Amino acid sequence: MALLREPLLLTFVFLACSPVSVSTSSNITDHGALMSFKSHVSMDPSGALVQWGNLSVPMCQWPGVACGLKGRRLGRVVALNLSGLILAGTITTALGNLTYLRQLDLSSNHFHGILPPKLGNLHDLETLVLSQNSIQGYIPPSLVNCSRLVIIALDTNKLQGELPSEFRSLQNLKQLYLDENSLTGKIPSSIGSIVSLKELVLQYNNLTGEIPIEIGSIVNLTVLSLGANQLSGTIPASLGNC
Repeated sequence: MALLREPLLLTFVFLACSPVSVSTSSNITDHGALMSFKSHVSMDPSGALVQWGNLSVPMCQWPGVACGLKGRRLGRVVALNLSGLILAGTITTALGNLTYLRQLDLSSNHFHGILPPKLGNLHDLETLVLSQNSIQGYIPPSLVNCSRLVIIALDTNKLQGELPSEFRSLQNLKQLYLDENSLTGKIPSSIGSIVSLKELVLQYNNLTGEIPIEIGSIVNLTVLSLGANQLSGTIPASLGNC
């Protein structure tokens, strides 16, 4: 009987440990993305990321990180909130691998560089808040792939170029803050297709041309701020529909 116990015991141990192994392996991608994020941070005066990577602290208990508690999101990163920590550095493209992420808030820091187009891989993303940084370059059209976005706040940065006309596909978007940047070109008429919008703030840019009459189609709009640009023409009567 003693000879039979060993293989049975090994089988039991294997079956007991297998689910843990699978669960752990499913988090490897998220862990790697967060560690890549940390490696791109050049200044962390408050030590907010010191515990990141510490083997004695589970990933889901790292400061600023929140994980799902059930279902397919169990143990996966669903929120990253590092607002107001005076972090400096660039935003790694690896954040696009956090495929279960719903909220990303890096506002009130000193991030520079460009917005990674791979953020468009975050199909579950609902809140994108990167306000008050020094982010440059263009707004990546790939953000249109984040069809669940409700809030986009990219204000008070150094963004350039035109507003992506592709944003018309973001039919869940309620708040769009792009003020205090260096955006140029016309306000695309396609913005009138985002009928879910309640707040549209584009002030303090270098936008030109006329105010699109299509904005009058956004009947739920409660905030419209277009001041401090180089707009011309007349105020469209269609705004009376809002």
